[in-house]
Amino acid sequence: KIKPPCGFAGLGVSNSRLRGREDSRGPMIIMLIGFVAIRQTYLFLATRFFANTPRVVGFGYPVGWMSCCIIMTSYYFWKSRSFAKD
Repeated sequence: KIKPPCGFAGLGVSNSRLRGREDSRGPMIIMLIGFVAIRQTYLFLATRFFANTPRVVGFGYPVGWMSCCIIMTSYYFWKSRSFAKD
């Protein structure tokens, strides 16, 4: 049994594995949620209510990547259980 890779490189590998299993909608939605919705929400809240400094704004990238990694890993484990039943 192949375990899913972890880290930022694992995000692309998990994404590719799911797309290879003809599941392209889930990874696409997860990438949009992580890289657009969560990051933009963070940037809006951080710059409006905390501080509008380059450090706070730059921290939006790790927030987006980490949230996307967590969601994608959870989705990968959930889908791998259904793939095992096939």
